[in-house]
Amino acid sequence: MSDELVYYVSLDDKKVSEQPMQGQATLEIVAKPKDIEKIEEYMHKDEDEAVGERYEEDLKALFQLIYDLGTKETKDSLDKMLK
Repeated sequence: MSDELVYYVSLDDKKVSEQPMQGQATLEIVAKPKDIEKIEEYMHKDEDEAVGERYEEDLKALFQLIYDLGTKETKDSLDKMLK
């Protein structure tokens, strides 16, 4: 039995939920709890360190992780955003 569940990620609010979030732009993913921990770790890094090359690397890693776990709709949305 797989421990993957559907989650909704709000980058604006830095939240991950098992329930759709009303009135928020969310990205739907299918993930395991360990994946959610990694996403939350990237989203909640110290704001004071949100500059420079390390920040850029972390941001790219976050988007790649969400993309990899994303549904087709999420992947299509990210493709449009990143063009």
